[in-house]
Amino acid sequence: METKRMGIVSFTSQGARLARWMETNLQKPLGDCCWNVEHAHKPKPLKAWCEVCFLEKEAILFIGAMGIAVRSIAPFLKSKTSDPAVLVLDERGKFVISVLSGHIGGGNELAAKLAKRIGAQPVITTASDVNGKLAVDVFAKKNNLHLSSLENAKALAAALVEGKDVSFFCDGTVIGGIPKELSSETAAYQIVVSPYLPEKEGTVLHLVPKAFVLGIGCRKGKTMEEIETRVLEELKGRRISIYSIKAAASVDLKEGEQGLLEFCQKYHLPVSFYSSEELKQVPGNFHGSRFVRSVAGVDNVCERAACRRVLEEEAPNRLEVSEGAFGNYPAEGVTFEIEKTGKEGVTIALANIDWSVRFE
Repeated sequence: METKRMGIVSFTSQGARLARWMETNLQKPLGDCCWNVEHAHKPKPLKAWCEVCFLEKEAILFIGAMGIAVRSIAPFLKSKTSDPAVLVLDERGKFVISVLSGHIGGGNELAAKLAKRIGAQPVITTASDVNGKLAVDVFAKKNNLHLSSLENAKALAAALVEGKDVSFFCDGTVIGGIPKELSSETAAYQIVVSPYLPEKEGTVLHLVPKAFVLGIGCRKGKTMEEIETRVLEELKGRRISIYSIKAAASVDLKEGEQGLLEFCQKYHLPVSFYSSEELKQVPGNFHGSRFVRSVAGVDNVCERAACRRVLEEEAPNRLEVSEGAFGNYPAEGVTFEIEKTGKEGVTIALANIDWSVRFE
């Protein structure tokens, strides 16, 4: 269960009592999340407290007047993709108001869950929620989809609220009923869920799923820019979004390669490093190389590493099979979007992983 951080601030004795009661209530999981709560009573200066919360917390709860909250957070507002959820609770505990980051930041959902927990009334003002329409940014967040354009997300949200035709296309499995306001017919406004870059026709909101694992090997000393150029070049040729990569994997000999680490950090890719013995355990025959074997102790790094990362997630029992036990290519149960390809000292492969989207 995920653990998030919340800052609670109070200004009166009644507000402080309510804050302490809230701390006790939030010791139990709230939905699928646990909250680590820190309460501050009359912090001075208040804006300094807010600044720290904007950097360190996923949510801020003001117990008091809305005006205090608005004036206090104003200097620190940056983007709906990074600002924490901000809520206001009156000191009698009657209303929980979602003030900021209601969708991507989860403020609306948190307000609703918190209100239910303490017996209060949630106050939600975003148009999609008020009108019972799909909130595309919430849908994207819950399904771990990358929003290609906030501007297009706003345009699509407005179109849905106004009742305009919006089409929906998904390359993967769709779980649950597609909302009635979405159509399978092509329309001027389109929501496309795909790891592949769409053709630009009309207003398209491209939502990118985590569909691949990047297996990668590189010559010693390769810079971040050299690795990035090589990977992006390969993806562009196949119209694949860089944001469709869920994780990266390589051999443990590359664990100290600064260029590789910086590349993974830039694109927020968790990276796994495996020993040659662990890579040998991956079943299947791969595009092997005697030179690679002499250096890394295994015939192939990028394909084996990508497969290992996929199998760890989807079929860990298959890793007990020894090298060469299967004669098929690629590894049984794992397919490649990009098979081993090397250029300018950087070798990559892209393995497919199962993905789907869910409508609730």
